[in-house]
Amino acid sequence: MTTTTLEHKKRALLEERKVKLITAFEDAYAQLDGTLGAIDQNKIKWQIANLEKEIEAVETELSRLPTAAPAPGRRDADFDAHLPRIDFAAAVKKVEAILDAPDQDAHAALLLVQNGAAMGGEWCLKRLRALVAERAPDARQYPVGLGPASRLDAWGVLDTLAGHLNVERGGGTAQTGDGEAALADYAERIVARLAGAARGGDIVFVEITNWEFLFGQTHLLPWFLDAFWLPLVRRLPAIGQEYGQVRFLFFVVANAALPPGCLPSERRSPDDPFDRERVLELPLSAWTHSDIQIWLSRFGLPGKPKTVVEATAQAIFAVSAGEPIKVCQALRNYCIT
Repeated sequence: MTTTTLEHKKRALLEERKVKLITAFEDAYAQLDGTLGAIDQNKIKWQIANLEKEIEAVETELSRLPTAAPAPGRRDADFDAHLPRIDFAAAVKKVEAILDAPDQDAHAALLLVQNGAAMGGEWCLKRLRALVAERAPDARQYPVGLGPASRLDAWGVLDTLAGHLNVERGGGTAQTGDGEAALADYAERIVARLAGAARGGDIVFVEITNWEFLFGQTHLLPWFLDAFWLPLVRRLPAIGQEYGQVRFLFFVVANAALPPGCLPSERRSPDDPFDRERVLELPLSAWTHSDIQIWLSRFGLPGKPKTVVEATAQAIFAVSAGEPIKVCQALRNYCIT
């Protein structure tokens, strides 16, 4: 292996190490916002101080390596990998609170993400998938993607879930058919399979994406709550008697804002106290000038002088007003050559 190859390998390993340390650093800071006692806060502050030293040590090692041009396509791949780190702190905090609820052996949340196309819903979900993978590498992930090729009704949603769980239509008390009784029976058998497969430490992560394809059926989200979600939630006490730290995270993701009537206000949960029988919205907010500048320093323009980073952040914020999809386009224009 040549010296140049060794240097490339070492740089790649150090950069990977730096990303992991920064992730741990940010997650530790997020925990300080929680309801922790003084002893726990001191432990986390000690952890943050040590992580900061490790990050500085890695950066020092990187600075000693010769500057090398990235491999073709590498910068673009790195860019996509790092985008979820820019700012989804509020959404991450809400999901962490559900995962870490100390008084819940079995817990669940039905989470709404709307305006995803403009506000970075895709990157938020990537961040949350990574969070879940850190907590439970064997987490069960079940994507339900709606689109022109899908059956766009309640049956279509259930069919995809059933496919993940090897549940067939019919075979239950209502037998086959497309009637309401058959649909309710189908939902109940899927719920029973999900609940029956739960084991200690399990995280079940379900994403129902492109809900905008169902905007014309304003009854569907309340139906899903009543026919699927509430039966699952009501099984949690029995699950919790046998297993600990079981979590069900369901995401309903829309690329636009839900039309009026899709989710009545009484079916929405407040942030505090969280009501797991209702839908909790995950906030997607505009990115601030500070968010963009910090991300540029760490990922977009590492090694560049502070004046260059500040000027670039100012330019990006000026053309995007912090709207994530516009920020992303500006970052690509200015930082990937």
